[in-house]
Parts: sequence; C-alpha cells; structure tokens
Amino acid sequence: MFICWELWRSRCNHKYETIKPSVYRSKRNITNILFFTLQSNFDRIKVENSWENINQIFDVSINHKNAIRVNWIRLPTMFAKLNTNGSCVNGRCGGGGILRNALGQVIMAFTINLGEGTSSWAEAMSMLHGMQLCIQRGVNMIIGETDSILLAKAITKSWSIPWRMYIPVKKIQKIVEEHGFTINHCLREANQPANKLASISLSTDVNQVFNSYTNLPSLVKGLVNLDRMNLPTFRSKRTKDANLIFEPP
Repeated sequence: MFICWELWRSRCNHKYETIKPSVYRSKRNITNILFFTLQSNFDRIKVENSWENINQIFDVSINHKNAIRVNWIRLPTMFAKLNTNGSCVNGRCGGGGILRNALGQVIMAFTINLGEGTSSWAEAMSMLHGMQLCIQRGVNMIIGETDSILLAKAITKSWSIPWRMYIPVKKIQKIVEEHGFTINHCLREANQPANKLASISLSTDVNQVFNSYTNLPSLVKGLVNLDRMNLPTFRSKRTKDANLIFEPP
C-alpha cells in the first residue's frame, strides 16, 4: 500500500507540478514510511532505516514448519500393546483397535459400531472394548495407547473426567486397577492402524474381530507392516522464528 501510494504521488507530482520522478527519492520515502510505521507499532523488532534491512524483515516467515519423526514404539518381550481410536462423523460414532506383541505381530484387532455420541465418548468406549477383549482372551501385561490426550489424562486421574465419558472411563480405571494395565498417550502418527480401523467401523453396522494378520483389511495390513519394520512417519509442527518477536499492538 505504501509503495503504491508513493508511486502514485510521484506520478501526480510529475504531471501536475512538473517535478521530475526520481527512483532514489521514491525509494527513500517508502523506506522512511515503513521504518517509522514499524518503529511505532512493533517497537520490539530490531530494524534499521535502510531498504535492505526492511526488505529482509518482510521476507522473514514468522512461522516455520518442523518435522518430528514418529515411530510406533516396541515393548519389552513379555508385554503386548493395545492401540485404540474412536471416530465420530455427523454424530455417528465407531471405534477400532489392534493388539500386537513386542515384535509388532498382530494378536487381534477389532471394529465396533457405537451409534450416536461424541468423539471423546467414542475414544473411551473403544479403549474399554479393547481392554475387555484382552481380558476375555487372557492376555496380560497390556500397555494401552490412545492419541486422545484427554482420555489418557482422565484415565490416569491427571485431569477430571468430562461427564460425557464418565461411565466408560470409570470402568477403564477399574480394569486398570484390577489387571495392572498401563495407559499412555501417543501421537496420532503412531496410532495409524487403530485410526484406520475406527474409520472402517463407520462404514458397517457389524462389529468385527480379526483374529490374525491375514484377516485384516488390506489398508490396515500396510500400516501394520510399516510399524513392524519400524519405518517412521513425520509430524509437521509450526514454530515461531526465534529471531523475530511478533506481538500485534
């Protein structure tokens, strides 16, 4: 805007006041305007009254993207890991989960249709259903993982339980106390097979249990293979440039 204004002013001066246009003068005027504007509104930004310095500041990206490497973490030999996830689309909820041994081999997986509800409730119901299946099969030494930090914190009593998920969380806490399960939070990128199973649950009204790797849907098989081979996925995270302090007036 400042540049357009200065070019327009220079044109009018030449046309109506016969003042010869000057690139140096226009550039100097634009620099001064930008310099005083930055100083008066963003006094914590270090700026010099020079075109090169101001141009460099405007070229700085305030936000940068950092890539974080994320892996499905294997467990000690005697443990098994249960990953679960809930999904909710237009009020219709479903869930899915997968139980694997320390080598990443599938013990069982499931999808469950949950009917109407909320996403947080679906997350809790999926975890509860997965834990109940583990108990029925006599599988001990379970570490459960969910990408819902709300659910993980509520189960471990770090946060209060939201009323919508109160009943399933209390049941989960009872199972944890009686059977010695451990519940952890994981990033979504480390929970992809469970996420895919939760999505599949919304496309059917039938609850499914997969008793082996060969029975899994093909898309889930691919994600399981990536985890078993310890191939990472990458989480993109925006960060502010440490060299630039941006605080609106």
